[in-house]
Amino acid sequence: MSTKRNAQPMPEETPTAQQEVMTVSEVATLLKIPRSSIYEKTRRRTSTAPPLPARRCGKYLRFFRSEVMAWLTALPLNNAGRRAGKIASAASYEFSIRK
Repeated sequence: MSTKRNAQPMPEETPTAQQEVMTVSEVATLLKIPRSSIYEKTRRRTSTAPPLPARRCGKYLRFFRSEVMAWLTALPLNNAGRRAGKIASAASYEFSIRK
């Protein structure tokens, strides 16, 4: 059995309307963040958030809309209330000292 040189794995699904291919600018518009942030989020890092799934087409990045949305929904929720609680508790501490 011979294998072809530079053989690419076959995708399990064929692209459909749900698998719309998007550019960096389109993903930035969808997520409402700068294009530079899209490039940054595709890099592999040791942070807790997984990288944004992308494919290289030569020097260009391409994204599947369904994967971008799955990535977005898999991100942990921003616990903004936690910081507000720290500020509120600091204010109440300062208030209790003044009494």
